[in-house]
Amino acid sequence: MHRATQQSYNADMNQQNKVGAGKNGEKEGGKDLEGMQAAVRKAKATIEEQEDINKRADAFIKMFRNQLKIQREDSIKQFQEMIARGL
Repeated sequence: MHRATQQSYNADMNQQNKVGAGKNGEKEGGKDLEGMQAAVRKAKATIEEQEDINKRADAFIKMFRNQLKIQREDSIKQFQEMIARGL
C-alpha cells in the first residue's frame, strides 16, 4: 500500500472510530460496520486506481526510453554515414 493511500485509509478509519464510539467506547449498531466496510471498499478502490496509474506510468517511461534509444542509434548511424562520405 502506498504511503498516501495508507494515510488516507488510516484517517478514514480513525474518523470512523471517533464517530461510531458510543458509551464506554463501544460501537453503536450496524451503521458503524457499514461505514467501516465502505471505508475498506474505498481504500481498496484507491489502491487499485493507484496501481493502474503506476502501471501506465511504467509503460510510458519504458516506451519513452525505447524511443530515445532508437533516436540515439539513428543519430550514430547518420553520423557514421556522413563520415564515410567524407563530409
